[in-house]
Amino acid sequence: MQAYQRQDYAQAQQYFETAAAEGNEIAADFVRVIIDREPQQPRLARWLALERVDGGVMLNGRFGNLFFTPKASPAVRRGLPARAAAGDAVAQWMLAMMLHSGQGGPVDLPEAVRWYRAAAAQGNVPAMDNLGAIYQYGPVSLRDPAAGLALWQQAARADSFVSQYNLGVSYFLGDGVPRDVDQALYWWRLAAQNDWLFPMRALAETHAELREKDPYHARQAQLWYQRAAQQGNAAAQYELARIYRYGWGVARDERQMLSWYRQAALNKYEDAMKTLRELFHAGDHVAQDLPMAYALAVLMYADGDSIFYQQRIDSQMSEAQRTEARALAARVVDKAQLAAALAERLDKPVQP
Repeated sequence: MQAYQRQDYAQAQQYFETAAAEGNEIAADFVRVIIDREPQQPRLARWLALERVDGGVMLNGRFGNLFFTPKASPAVRRGLPARAAAGDAVAQWMLAMMLHSGQGGPVDLPEAVRWYRAAAAQGNVPAMDNLGAIYQYGPVSLRDPAAGLALWQQAARADSFVSQYNLGVSYFLGDGVPRDVDQALYWWRLAAQNDWLFPMRALAETHAELREKDPYHARQAQLWYQRAAQQGNAAAQYELARIYRYGWGVARDERQMLSWYRQAALNKYEDAMKTLRELFHAGDHVAQDLPMAYALAVLMYADGDSIFYQQRIDSQMSEAQRTEARALAARVVDKAQLAAALAERLDKPVQP
């Protein structure tokens, strides 16, 4: 379970297969879950009022643990209550999640809490993560913020990156504890060691807010934006481009700047697309290319941007450039064509 929670699926599968060979049906079910995972990245459950919501980083968000979506056979599901009653902590946690999420039957939050408590009392860390979330943000009748915070602290010390992140948010906001940004950074740093995007973004954004006070924070902002950008996060890619453009904590680097603007634009990050549009229009850091600026303006308009920029560029082009621009705009709707067009233009040396 520890390997599964830290997303080391190869190791987890090996352990689960060993247990399954000895007749453990729950382990056999986890083997199926690992093999059947469609997205290679597991879904994260964001807990706000106990609702699962997929979305971007929010410093006031709280997270429950990774939700296990039961793929168990009916026999395994039927066997969970007996296993839980016999004291199997993993079965107690799984039963609690099924009751909590309504998978396989109606939602029964009080009963879910009862089984979460039983599993947490035996040291089951995922149960502590989720029970802490319920105590913090569940129905008023079940809410106990102090107990929730204590569970997150216990789970965080047991290396739960979910509770480490949650605890960091609590310190950042002063929610149930005195506000302490250094403590927030400490817990987020531990959580980020698991290559989880949320604490990386929290670290990057918080260090960025503090970078004018201390060069250390500028360097740390660059480090964490870099790690998040390398995971494909478009907002981090854009911020990293700005860091290299303006030299915040690093030497200015035009090649890195353009590379990260390109990556963010390919991920349809609006600010990156606008910036490249403006650079191509003005010939700033790149060779002036009005057709490319026009094509990016058309893409932005498709995403709700003003038509003003299109008209402005159109008025500055020759007829031949207009023909090229319209053909280019039609092509770059396709991401591969956009990547090729940007590569061709951004890799050109700019004439002094």
